Amino acid sequence: AGIVSPPIAGYIPPDYHEQRQQFTTEELSAYPVCIVNHNGSVVRNVTEGAPFIEIIRYAKENNINLIVMGTHGYTGVKHLIVGSVAENVVRKAPCPVLTVHPENYVFEMP
Repeated sequence: AGIVSPPIAGYIPPDYHEQRQQFTTEELSAYPVCIVNHNGSVVRNVTEGAPFIEIIRYAKENNINLIVMGTHGYTGVKHLIVGSVAENVVRKAPCPVLTVHPENYVFEMP
């Protein structure tokens, strides 16, 4: 597959969204699945839109009972500028949310 190049100077090739969807789906499927018990299942879905809104919409429409998501661990000004998808999901999700820090995350006192 390979990396999908972004549009140039406002021009979006006709198949850009399909290529990006396919690339993202392939990348996501490469991550290992860990099922806690024999009744569990993991759902992977790729969609376009504002991330926290799409995560919440998907969880509601599909009766998801747990959302697991990573965090960047941004703090201070960077957190204010970038925002926090995880924070918005935690606040508005219809089910419990488990957040996981990046592997090399180091907590810094504010």
